[in-house]
Amino acid sequence: MLSKDSIENILLKKININSESFLSEDALSEKLQLQGFFYNSIDSVIENQKKDTIYYYVTLRKRIDSIQLKVPYRYNQLKTEIPYINNGIIKTSLSNLENILEEFKKHLTKKGKAFSSIKLSEIQLTENKVIANLRIQESKERIVNQIIVKGYKDFPKSYLQHYLKIKTGNLFNKEQINEATESINNLNFAKTTKTPEALFKKDSTILYLYIEKVNENSIDGLLNFSTNPVSKNLSITGNLNLELVNILNTGEELKFSWNANGNESQNINLSAKIPFLFSSPISNLSLFEIHKQDSTFLNSKFRTNFSYNLNSKSEIGINYQTETSTNNLQTNITTIEDFSSSFIGLNYNYKKPKQHNLFKTKFLFNIGYQTGRRTIENNNTNQHRVNFETYYLFDINSKNSIFIKNQSNFLFSKNYLTNELFRIGGPNSIRGLNPQSIFTSKYSFFNLEYRIQTNLESYLYSITDFGVIEGIDNQKQKLISLGAGYSFKIKQSKIDLIFSGNLNNTTSNNKGFNVSISFKNYF
Repeated sequence: MLSKDSIENILLKKININSESFLSEDALSEKLQLQGFFYNSIDSVIENQKKDTIYYYVTLRKRIDSIQLKVPYRYNQLKTEIPYINNGIIKTSLSNLENILEEFKKHLTKKGKAFSSIKLSEIQLTENKVIANLRIQESKERIVNQIIVKGYKDFPKSYLQHYLKIKTGNLFNKEQINEATESINNLNFAKTTKTPEALFKKDSTILYLYIEKVNENSIDGLLNFSTNPVSKNLSITGNLNLELVNILNTGEELKFSWNANGNESQNINLSAKIPFLFSSPISNLSLFEIHKQDSTFLNSKFRTNFSYNLNSKSEIGINYQTETSTNNLQTNITTIEDFSSSFIGLNYNYKKPKQHNLFKTKFLFNIGYQTGRRTIENNNTNQHRVNFETYYLFDINSKNSIFIKNQSNFLFSKNYLTNELFRIGGPNSIRGLNPQSIFTSKYSFFNLEYRIQTNLESYLYSITDFGVIEGIDNQKQKLISLGAGYSFKIKQSKIDLIFSGNLNNTTSNNKGFNVSISFKNYF
């Protein structure tokens, strides 16, 4: 767009108008009116020889800054959604007019009337103000009659209904559908390839979703090298993890992990997550764990959780947990005894995703509470548990970020046994400590990382872990670990290198420098 007036040319450059969207001079003139130039005129339209550019020569004239709109009576109740409405009248600046009209469009779109038209009619011009009526012509209500998935045709239908909240019979709401399909990228087994499209027929609406399956099955191992401060010998520990994701095209997750943390201690975990049981909105996560602490004791634990998705980011759940422990010692120790316990609890989980090649989560918040009792022979003790986990990724710029995480667990009881305490330490908790080497009834620790992305597939990060633990004797200790790490991808593999050491006077087997190497292969 051009003007013969140099000052008007400056104003035209500030007006964000895409000329390709205008099919007529009237449409362009209406757009200029929304910018406050009600006295504009289109002087001439010239097309260049290549016919790929059209030049509009316009005269803007005087700009009007304010407008008064009379709203149709049936829309007066929208005052909660559009606070500008006051007794059927909207008084605002011209610069805010488009935002107000957009609010009306959003309201109509939510009602499935996406093709409604909104115009100004009976326009009256004064020196500094425009007075007009708001004319709204509502279109026919549109309902989603059919949903067709392109690409990943076996995408679980239960996820469409309960995770995306998209199903036939719903009002067609383009904004809501776009937001819902964006959450597909939060799933670890699928991603979108393009924005949704709709085919509008005379009596029906067909929605097309473009989804691609992602293979997220993985197997990984971890080798941990540390020095024994007494014998000065090299100690090697490690683990094995196998994850099978969506192999049945239902979004299920099956996991197996084995961990050997030295000193003949081993841990085995089996878990299964089944989403939307029998096409209901209820999902289940069950976990079975066996822990052998050298020749001291053997624990077995079962936990099951039934959850309900509030939306694609949050869920609430109810859980049940039972645990038994066997004392394998030949001599009697008062802090290690045979026991059984059972708990029932509630939990809430929230996860905000991040569209990033390496960092998939922006914010996470999990909290849970359990109440139950522990039984030793015929003696019962009431107990309570509180668990809390949260982390946030602060973006400094495109390559630098700060990651901060807190994890806390509290066991409240009249007395404690060593074989019922939490076990922490290692790459997944406080780095620089041997895996599961710290026994505690209460703990809270922070993981702080400064991350520098070196390329699309790798990043360097610092390690600062610190926290407080409370032992069986109710004595508190501070833990601090420092180090650095490097994470990178090679084809279908992800490798994590962690160099860390602790500054604590905990146990003798924790006074050393640790090197952890994790290999994760996707298939």
